This record gives sequence, structure tokens and C-alpha cells, in this order.
Amino acid sequence: MNNLIITSNGIKYFQWNGERRGQHKLKKSPGKVSIINRETGLEVFFAATTEEAEKFFIDETPIDMIWSRLREMCDIEDGVTLSDIYKLIETDDHFGFIVNTFYKNKYCPVIGDAVDEIIIKRRGVIDNGEYFLKTTILGDLSKNGKIICDKSFLVTNNGEEVYSGTMEWSLLEITDALFGQETPVVLLQKEGTIRPFFDCLMSPCYIGQNVTLGDIFKLVDSDEPTKLFLSMYSWCRDIDAFHKAAFTPSDTDKFFGNLSHVQIDSGIELYEDKNDKVINDSLDFHGFGPTSEDTLKYYVEAGKTPPENERYALGFSPMATLVDLPVKLGSCRLSVFGKNENGIEAKRTYTLLQILDAIYWEISFYGGPEEAAAMRNELAERVESIKSGEAKTIPFEDIIKELEENKEEE
Repeated sequence: MNNLIITSNGIKYFQWNGERRGQHKLKKSPGKVSIINRETGLEVFFAATTEEAEKFFIDETPIDMIWSRLREMCDIEDGVTLSDIYKLIETDDHFGFIVNTFYKNKYCPVIGDAVDEIIIKRRGVIDNGEYFLKTTILGDLSKNGKIICDKSFLVTNNGEEVYSGTMEWSLLEITDALFGQETPVVLLQKEGTIRPFFDCLMSPCYIGQNVTLGDIFKLVDSDEPTKLFLSMYSWCRDIDAFHKAAFTPSDTDKFFGNLSHVQIDSGIELYEDKNDKVINDSLDFHGFGPTSEDTLKYYVEAGKTPPENERYALGFSPMATLVDLPVKLGSCRLSVFGKNENGIEAKRTYTLLQILDAIYWEISFYGGPEEAAAMRNELAERVESIKSGEAKTIPFEDIIKELEENKEEE
């Protein structure tokens, strides 16, 4: 079960209460699972199954602002209908604003009893070297019906199956499947980008030549609705601080590496989770630059030919060292269990929101600029202590050996 659930009475968010779980234990008996207080030894709750009993440790948490939950994986409670979604749009101002802004002329409330099912399905399609996400609606959206999210996901390449599994739905993906429509392409340029900016977040987007990260920062900073939305959707609470840091460099800012540009890529990855095959669709924002000495050494020792350039993570990078770098859109890599060497490379068109989200999610991954700087300095000090021999290091082989010995003792 996902934390976020659409119910007939609105969207609810549930969280695991670890403290309560530590205070209690489960006791199983024929046809019954009891929750026992560890301190008193008394039964405080019981259920027929472990799954039902563990609901005792889950709390419903109020949602103050739905924008910060749009990216989270979401389930739809059995029996929820299209009219329930419309009721949510009408009663939750923030959710209603998103639907009415992103999907103009598509919001048309329905009435009547739910007599049919409305099934939303997705699949990944590679056609002539380009990856597309295809969404299908089985049912009539002009009539009320019970909504079902089909999590099965199939990827094909020119009509032939690549792999299949399950893929979770986010709240925004469910909303886009129900109300999405074709929109004009947006071109991000240094000057003259289409306005109003916020209305175009779900539109396909391309980036003009020589557009820098600083240009994008300025564009977002000039549009308050977009900036507010990204601060919540991308969990970039310190978005103003990042913009300020980008254009007011500190004397202590150091440029790490010699990056040629920054780039957005994506990956459709299949991996096994217990008995299931799960597919994830992820975005990645990183820097590109000459291959480092450490990487070159690795390739030489492995007897392989090193690449001329490699990717660099940007989470610790001072923003002022990145603002003048061009932003490029990369490809989509489809891989199985993280084995990129067996993957398929394909072109992909990103939405404006995907581009901006990839950027702001990555730069704020470790907190605001001050938190990132503190962690960056701490890591630098650790590296120096290792190089100087001051820090004690343990060979990885010794750690594995110790773990194996402890396992044998158990």
C-alpha cells in the first residue's frame, strides 16, 4: 500500500509510526493476530491477518498542501468514482487550481451512478529510436464510472516486447491520465519564452541553443506561481536561496572539475522486488566533463578503454559554478536490473515540468545551499584525513570477512 490514497472522501496520507511499533509486538495464534504492549503484556488490538493488524501502526496525517504530494506514489481506494474526483477538485482549492490551470476545457463534471469501470493503462513504446509513454483510457469519461489504475507496464521496441512488470502511479500521473490533452510545444530560450509560464508545465519542451542554467533560474525566479509550485512539488523549499547563491558567488566557492555542460537524462529500469518485477521511470540531472584521474585509473587497471567524458553529480556543487553552463536534454536508457551495458538508448521528449523538476530536485537533494556547503566541506576534510593517513581505514575485504564470521556464529 502506498502512503497516499484517493478515497471517496478526499485524498488521505498515511505514515508508519515507528515509535508505536517499538512499544508493541505481534503475537500470532490460529485465526488471530494480536498486538501486545511490551511493557504491560496486555493485548491492545487484534485482527484476522498480519496485514490488518499492522494498520494499528499507521497514522493518518493531515495534508496541508496537496502540491507537495503530487509526485508521491498513489493508490485509489476500491469504489472511488469519477464523480468523487470531481468533488475533490471542487472542495480542495489547491488541487482544483492545478486541474483547472493545467487542463483547460477538459474539466467537465459528470453526474449519475457509476455503472461502468474507467480503467487507465500505460505502456512504454520505442518507435524508430524514440521513447514514448502511451496512456490508454478504457471507458467513457463523459459518464460516471469506478476508476481503476492498471499498474501493469509493458515496454516494446518497434512492436517487440523488451520487458514487462508493474509500475506505480503518482497522484500527478493519475490526474494527467484522466485530464491530459495535447498541448503546444514549449521552447525555452534566453528571451521570449512562451507566457504564461505556469500554464505550460505539462507541455512538451525543448531547450534552445546556449540556454544556461542561469537563464532557467532567472526565468523561474520571474514567475511566482511556477517558483511556488516547484518549491513544493520538487521539495526545493530553499528555491530563493539557490537563486541568490547562483548570482552572488562566495569567495569560498570552488569549481570542482571542468564541466562542459549540464544535462537531463532519464531511465526506465526493471528490477526484481521479492516476487515482482517492478519498473521505475526516473529523471537525472548531472554535469558532463573530462574523465577524472580516478576513473581513468579504474579503466586502465580493468584493461578497458576509458571514455573521454563522464557524468558528475551536482548535489554538492556551488550554484555559482554552474550558472554559465549550457543545459542539454539527453536520452532515455532502458535497462534491466541496472545492467546498463545491456540497455537500450532512445530519444525522449520531456515536459517542461520534468525538466525543471529534474534540476530543482537534484540541487536541493541535500537541503539548501548552506547545508550542501557544510556537507561538502565535511567530505573534503574526510578525504584529506584519509590521504594524510590520519583517519583509520578498513579494507573492504576485511569487512566482508567479519560479516560472514558473524553470520556463521548466529
